[in-house]
Amino acid sequence: MAKDDSRFLEIEEYNKKLTNNPESLVFVPLAEAYRKSGMLDEAIETCLKGLRLHPTYMSARMVLGRAYMEKVMPEEAATEFRKVAAADTNNIMAHTLLGQLYMQQEKFANAIEAYQKVLSLNPEDSNVQQKLNQALELARQDVSAGKQQEQKTFKKKQDISKAEELSKQGDIENAIKIYRLILEADPANMVVRQRLKDLEIRKVQAVTRRKKAEPQVPEPTFFYRDRDNDKITSDDILSVMREAKISEKPKAAPKGAPPPEDKPVPKASAPAVSPAILKSGRDQAAEQKPEEVKLKPPASDGAEKISSALKKLMQTEGVLGSMLMDSQANVLASVLKTKIDQKEVAKIVSLIFKNTEKSVQAIDYGKEIRQILIAGQKGQIIFNKMNDRILLMLADNNINIGKMRLAINDIVKSLQ
Repeated sequence: MAKDDSRFLEIEEYNKKLTNNPESLVFVPLAEAYRKSGMLDEAIETCLKGLRLHPTYMSARMVLGRAYMEKVMPEEAATEFRKVAAADTNNIMAHTLLGQLYMQQEKFANAIEAYQKVLSLNPEDSNVQQKLNQALELARQDVSAGKQQEQKTFKKKQDISKAEELSKQGDIENAIKIYRLILEADPANMVVRQRLKDLEIRKVQAVTRRKKAEPQVPEPTFFYRDRDNDKITSDDILSVMREAKISEKPKAAPKGAPPPEDKPVPKASAPAVSPAILKSGRDQAAEQKPEEVKLKPPASDGAEKISSALKKLMQTEGVLGSMLMDSQANVLASVLKTKIDQKEVAKIVSLIFKNTEKSVQAIDYGKEIRQILIAGQKGQIIFNKMNDRILLMLADNNINIGKMRLAINDIVKSLQ
């Protein structure tokens, strides 16, 4: 008869006896038969039922503890063996199995105690002596590792204290460096990780506050185009003109001469031209009749062509007025829907061109400006330089650039 068959018959026989007498102690050999057959759940269930009726039956607890061990339930197994060892201090098997469990759980001090108890009962057990030596060596290593860990923990605390002190002193940069080193050695330290994150946020905030504390330079409200098709922003070209005043350098006075009188110098901004320039919108402009084209002597042969070109320019969508002047700030012709001080405006335009050309040359963007645009709150002012003359145009925000350029080309042809 095969071994498995005999064990099955054994289990069947024990079950019959237990059925006939539920209070019988036969549940212990039945549970042991289940355990040896690998039927661990049945073994555990049988022991637990029997122990409800016979709680002090230590043989049943030994079988239950073994079943727990084989089912990899070390805590439950140790509990049963400790009960047996407490009830029977001379139970060598209970102490031996406890030592084995403690070794698996790396509780080396407890394992040493259990093995020493076994050797006190059986000093000749060389196998247990070997296990005791192993437990002693591992415990020594564990103590050494514990000391190293304590040293690391102490150093970590010192580093954290140093980082906190630097943080209080405002040295956030070096505090961050220390926390990063700590995290390299201990990536799972969430407290240090959070502290590092807080300091990095403080660093960014400090930089932002510094930038806000610096004097802010207003952006220029105008830009120029070096070539007709180039799109150049104020950040690209006219950043050097920040806080610049539209003025000419005064010539050095001869020695002994009285100091020149201070005169107000106009600034390069939309209000410096005149608030009236941008006052009228398209609706207001439609109600007003443009002033006639005024030509200043000496009239050129192309005066009629210029006059016609300026009138045509007024028909361009978005154009509110125009004025042509020479390089000496003399107004040659104008078609305007609003009244402005043309002489004063001509002087300011001349100064704008001179100073802007100096700035453009300083940043190596050419020697001559062809177009300047000033963006105001209510519209735009456009200056176009054509040889030795300057065309001033007043426009709203709906200026049609394409049509405007065609009209400007007609004026250029008239001047040639």
